[in-house]
Parts: sequence; structure tokens; C-alpha cells
Amino acid sequence: MKPRVLNLSHLFLLPLLSILILSGCDKNGTESPHPKSWQVFLGEYESAINDYLSLVLTDTNMTDPGKINMLLLTITNMQSMAPKIAETLTEKELQDFLLRYGKISTRLSESAKSP
Repeated sequence: MKPRVLNLSHLFLLPLLSILILSGCDKNGTESPHPKSWQVFLGEYESAINDYLSLVLTDTNMTDPGKINMLLLTITNMQSMAPKIAETLTEKELQDFLLRYGKISTRLSESAKSP
């Protein structure tokens, strides 16, 4: 029997799947001591962008194209999920979400302008 090889493209799906599952879990209207799903989503999004920027803004030639491509795919997928998450938020949560999402995304776009 041939051993199964873990496909790396599935690794980024696990946190995204968790976020989707959690997105329906904080709708009871009470304040939870745990971060809400949209806060977890933004934390994962920011982490992916930080990882990407740390790879592409280094002065070494030892960058990992595979990891860069994986992070870009993760970031792109998360950007496509953001509108669906935003639709589920209260007005106050939406304001907080858009403010933080905008700040994180601005860092990514500003890095593209860097020499």
C-alpha cells in the first residue's frame, strides 16, 4: 500500500474552514470572552499578510517561491471571503471589521509601491 502524501494546498484550507464554521457560532447576541469569528478571521488574514511581507521584503535571495505562492493563494481566498463575513455583522461590528480590514489591506498595497 502506497502511503498518502499530504497535499500542501489543503493546509491553508483548515483555518479557513474553521472560520466558516465559527462564523455561525457568535450570533446569540451576548458578549463572549472569546474573540468573535470575524476577529479570528482578521487575525488569520493579518498573519498571512505579515508572513508574505516578511518573505518578499527581505534583502536575501533565499526566498521560497512555493511558500510565497501558498500565502498569496491564502490571502486571495480570504479576500474573497471578507464580503460574506461582513454581511453577517452588526453595524458596530461592521465598522470595526472594515476599519481593521482596511488597515491590514493597506499595508499589503503599500508594500507593492515600495522600491
